[in-house]
Amino acid sequence: MSYRIILLLGLLIHSSNLNAEIGSTNFEISQSQLQEIESAGGSIGDYYSGSGWNGSPQLYVSTLLANPSNAFQFNVTVPNDNMLYGDEAGETYPYAGFILYPTTQSNDRPSYTEPWGTIFPHMQQSNEMPIFEDENTQYPLIVYSHGSGGYPLWMMDILATFAEEGYIVMALFHGDGRFPGISDNVNEYQKVALRPLSIKIAIDELENNVDFSGHIDFDRIGAIGLSLGASTTMALLGGEMNGAFGTTRPTTIDDRIKAAGNFLPWLGNSSFELFGDNHSGLTSVSRPFMAVAGTNDSAAPFTVTKSAIQRLIGSKYLIGLTGEEHSLSDEAFRIANVWIHTFLDAFVKNDNNQLDVLNTLDSVEGSVDNFVEIREYIPPLSIQTPIIPQDTKILSNYPNPFNPETTIEYQVIQNSQVQLTIYDIKGNTVKKIVSEFKSAGNYSAHWNGKNHLNQFVPSGIYIMMMNASNDIATQRILLLK
Repeated sequence: MSYRIILLLGLLIHSSNLNAEIGSTNFEISQSQLQEIESAGGSIGDYYSGSGWNGSPQLYVSTLLANPSNAFQFNVTVPNDNMLYGDEAGETYPYAGFILYPTTQSNDRPSYTEPWGTIFPHMQQSNEMPIFEDENTQYPLIVYSHGSGGYPLWMMDILATFAEEGYIVMALFHGDGRFPGISDNVNEYQKVALRPLSIKIAIDELENNVDFSGHIDFDRIGAIGLSLGASTTMALLGGEMNGAFGTTRPTTIDDRIKAAGNFLPWLGNSSFELFGDNHSGLTSVSRPFMAVAGTNDSAAPFTVTKSAIQRLIGSKYLIGLTGEEHSLSDEAFRIANVWIHTFLDAFVKNDNNQLDVLNTLDSVEGSVDNFVEIREYIPPLSIQTPIIPQDTKILSNYPNPFNPETTIEYQVIQNSQVQLTIYDIKGNTVKKIVSEFKSAGNYSAHWNGKNHLNQFVPSGIYIMMMNASNDIATQRILLLK
């Protein structure tokens, strides 16, 4: 039996027995408050998705929690930055969510079904602490960001598979309806900018949470995004969004997040680019990113997603689902889940076996055709912060990205024999740019995008390496045609 089939069957077996191995924090809804809302013609959905922008009352799920002191919730005070957060700058907003975690087979706490039918397995009641499968283990963490105007409940089955596989999973209700969005004013991105901010503060809250802080390995954190949630995870990895006056700027970056795997990623569309013209705000994102996208997706077009992913300078993967739209079939979701599990196991759990699978697997068995459109693995040493040697250092290159020429500036601190060489991402020598003795001083060199045979090389990431008296410095550059 192929590994693809074994992996797929493994996920199917686990997902059929969710309540046996997963615990959850309290998310009980107050029945009395809900009845009052429904009698007045309201809906719990208004509270799940957030409502209240443009003059209507602020509605949010935190006000419906029956046991707020036992639920996962906190406040976010927005930085006083009007250019980024608009009218929300300086304001404080409540945020709430839930946490799933591996628990024991003997956990006999009852499960809870919220009003719309989502099951919270073995849910903690008042003053109950989580029961972990292994009290001595620090588990990797997954943070989840849902789609625009949505909420995380309907992804519970997908998130639960990660908890069963040894992750602690944290999901927030962004409450997008509380804020103006990109469709309301293309120069105000509060809805998007507040999302990475809330995720970062949620992780901070977990670091200070006595029930969870000692059971999470904060050196192993991954993110999952759905639709607009992919823009959230991209921002957390360093993607710069459109700002005033045609510039791009970062929002909230969280260096604790090691990698992000995304379903149906919305990174802009054919008429609107969230991360700068031609996705220029993505050219510094070096942490691993995976997108699993439908080829018939009109909301997040596959060609736009591909163009955005190509801009990244770290490990990047784009998986296509043939014929799928922005609402995936059950089979397509299952296949996408296998890809994202494999990706996060490789880069968050640091599982080399899963990394080998990820970099050799061409498709997952199933009735929906799926394929690898982009697969570019950057070994960790290639994306480290450049080593600053004693005798020489690369200062910068410009432009970057470039096509077809770039200027490389470097500094020699002591008289040295200097070599400047361009390598491809696999470590093959492309061209030697400098090989001579240099006196101390500042210098520049040029690369015209050609190899030693005077042939133009293809688009991609290349490595500049400086060697001066055996002191080494490296820097990445991006050729984008």
